[in-house]
Amino acid sequence: MKLEPGDMDALLINLAVARDVAAGKPLAYRMVDEGRVKSLRWDVVGKEKITVAGASKEATKVVRRDDKRETTAWIVPGMPVPARILQRENGADTIDLTIRSLR
Repeated sequence: MKLEPGDMDALLINLAVARDVAAGKPLAYRMVDEGRVKSLRWDVVGKEKITVAGASKEATKVVRRDDKRETTAWIVPGMPVPARILQRENGADTIDLTIRSLR
């Protein structure tokens, strides 16, 4: 695959997912990783309560799976980034990023 306008890196994908969940758009992207382009697709799997900065918020839960890992993100309305991102490999948590405060 060759690079095209609109191809993103991993950090921009997180922003795009939050933006596109809010807009009800498809969650399909092309990501550049170590000079290679790969397609990513996220699926909305439901709504779930999540605690952000001590307050309970309703989030849209989205999941992306590939042959190596599963990544889950919780998108809270009004937040420009996912409130939480959990990555699992071989059944074990490898990354768990959670927003602790809002300023």
